[in-house]
Amino acid sequence: MLKDHLRSMLLGNHFKLLSMQRLRKGYLWDVEFTLPPSVCYRCGSVNVVKAGRCSSVVREETFRNTPLWLKIRKHRVYCKDCKKTLTQRVPGIYSGRRSTQRFRLSIAQSCGRMSDLATVSRFHQVSHGFAYQVYYEQIETKLKERIQKKKWPEVIGIDEHFFRRHKGFTEFVTMITDLKARQTFEMVHGKDHASLQKDFEDIPGRENVKIVVIDMSSTYKSFVQKFFPNAKLVADKFHVLRLYTPQIMKAGKNIHGHRQELQTRRKLLRSRYKLDYFVRCDVDRYLKDHPKLNELYRFKEKLFELYQIGRAHV
Repeated sequence: MLKDHLRSMLLGNHFKLLSMQRLRKGYLWDVEFTLPPSVCYRCGSVNVVKAGRCSSVVREETFRNTPLWLKIRKHRVYCKDCKKTLTQRVPGIYSGRRSTQRFRLSIAQSCGRMSDLATVSRFHQVSHGFAYQVYYEQIETKLKERIQKKKWPEVIGIDEHFFRRHKGFTEFVTMITDLKARQTFEMVHGKDHASLQKDFEDIPGRENVKIVVIDMSSTYKSFVQKFFPNAKLVADKFHVLRLYTPQIMKAGKNIHGHRQELQTRRKLLRSRYKLDYFVRCDVDRYLKDHPKLNELYRFKEKLFELYQIGRAHV
């Protein structure tokens, strides 16, 4: 009973272990695939018969840091409908490959843990090219699975971020954030309508988006109105509170004409309720001599107070 349990755990329920021997720096297990052929993989017909035996050697997942190969004995299958002779397929091994999917997945996982592909290839005793091929093959598979499952969330945020300067031009990326889940949903190189439309049109469920939080960019505003017909636009709090920042700094520069009192002017940009009593007194004494700057500061504080009211009711 224990022997059968170990065999099923290591090989699966449809394999029978025949013998073991040393091979290179690992082991070669001679196994038999016991599941009888039942269908033709070309036409789907069940009118098939056994047509002899064959075997193939495939690389299996590393066992206790030791390489492992499987010599799988299986049947040839003759289809009476399409008149073709085929090799019996084994679950977990794609046609034409000499390694199991479990082994390829273990290489992809090692690539995520180890520092470089050279370390992965030495650990699994495979070539650099094979490790590179398997790693990006598994990434592509995961990406396709994610795209098939991915749907637009109800509440998203759109913003641009600096990417690089290339040939004298500044390039940006557009970040889409799922605000309810508090995680990145998608990223696109560029921020023009054509780039956004091309990369987002394959994601289903855009009619279910209810709220889109953006800055006050006209590019994103026009795109959202066309691409998300049922969504409401909400201005991002961060960009709204920054509306008075350039005006306050410009007014202070016009008063002094240089960087004098710059430290005091920077205090004007902070929310008043975050300043202690003595700092607020210094700010008020400074603004008493500059009525225009004082007016901009008071309007800015009204915006902060408005968001604090909304925060208190949440």
